[in-house]
Amino acid sequence: MSALRLSGRLGVIVAFLFVLACLGLIFPFEIAFYVLVGWIWYGLRVIPEVRVDWGGVAMALVCLAGFAGGLHVFLGWLYDQLNNSAEPARIAFAWPARWTAALVAIVVLMFVAGVAATGVGHQVGWLLTAQPLLVSAGGARSAARRAQSVNNLKQIGLAAHNYHAAYEAFPAGATAARYGELLHSWQTALLPYLEQQPLYDQIDRTLPWDDPHNAPAFQIKVNSYLNPAIDEHRDAQGFALSHYAGNARVLGGLHPTTIAEVRDGTSMTILAGEVAGGYLPWGRPGNWRDPALGINRDPDGFGGPYTGGANMIFADGSVKFIKNTIAPEVLKALGTPAGHETVSVDSY
Repeated sequence: MSALRLSGRLGVIVAFLFVLACLGLIFPFEIAFYVLVGWIWYGLRVIPEVRVDWGGVAMALVCLAGFAGGLHVFLGWLYDQLNNSAEPARIAFAWPARWTAALVAIVVLMFVAGVAATGVGHQVGWLLTAQPLLVSAGGARSAARRAQSVNNLKQIGLAAHNYHAAYEAFPAGATAARYGELLHSWQTALLPYLEQQPLYDQIDRTLPWDDPHNAPAFQIKVNSYLNPAIDEHRDAQGFALSHYAGNARVLGGLHPTTIAEVRDGTSMTILAGEVAGGYLPWGRPGNWRDPALGINRDPDGFGGPYTGGANMIFADGSVKFIKNTIAPEVLKALGTPAGHETVSVDSY
């Protein structure tokens, strides 16, 4: 009877899933797919980018060994004291090293589990509260694509800060030759800080980006500049596009902006963001836009392929979803690095 009941329940579940599929409700299947195998592609993409800090690893191992040694000595002493006080005539039995190793393993496991639980909790909270919602139109696939775009913006922001650490300024929106000819973009300048040093070394920065000598390099797609929700990757000439643009007042023009010049605060100043059309090659100078044009309101402004707004990276490295309905004066204030406007965090 138990086997019949089990087969009957499985039949009901299969029939229920079949009905959902016929109705076009594939959300459960998407969730199951991403949970079971979706992480494989993420690992294949992320693991090659991981850089191990061996100095930090060595320090952690030394600290762990010191902790284990100290714990073993303390527990051995405590065990001897308890053993001798309870049965003075009993032959002392040394505290086994394997018991200490087991306790250390439990502590390490609990620490790793705590970090993992915190990460899972953070990501689940983000998925449930992000805009657009995980359960909105587009389902899990849309949420995964938006998460990748957010990650791209974070990489761009980190690269910009690493560039600033090296040159004491963010990259200029464009570089120019002696007689004013525009040469390269701010996105070209960030390549070494996006794990693209070999590509950067192929470029002759004394020649224009579209010079025949440089053209092959700029036909190579840079994943950090591509929004996975957008299928258009090349222009008519074969140059690889970027789905992100800089804030014209920070990553625009020929003047490199320093953090000291962002007097409105880095957390209140847009650095770059998503665009929904008019994509330019990542190497072309002039890939910047004015936030004051609105979100998804002007073909030359910022925007995104998602419902309700676009993701923007701020000068402090944080990524925020800016809604289409944001007040124009607030968006303009967020676009100026030194406009001395007062903007509250609940106004966008």
